[in-house]
Amino acid sequence: MTTESNNTFVIYPNSTSTIINIALLDETKAPAKKASITGKLYDLNNIEKRAIVIKDNKAQIDSSGLNRGVYVLKIDIDGKVESHQIIVK
Repeated sequence: MTTESNNTFVIYPNSTSTIINIALLDETKAPAKKASITGKLYDLNNIEKRAIVIKDNKAQIDSSGLNRGVYVLKIDIDGKVESHQIIVK
């Protein structure tokens, strides 16, 4: 799980084989209600594997069908990007 102080979202469980949950880390860091929030999951070759829109400060990504390995989840909040390392088993 990534919990760096500058991150807005927490990702769990990490590692996973089915579902990746994305949730707001701290209510005081909540993005503006009209903020555009998207998430993209990339493999280590920087190939996009999944893309989602995050609504109500939470979302899930289905990781079933992905090859085992390390992925990078990039969450874009109105142009500010935070990255999380995800392990798919």
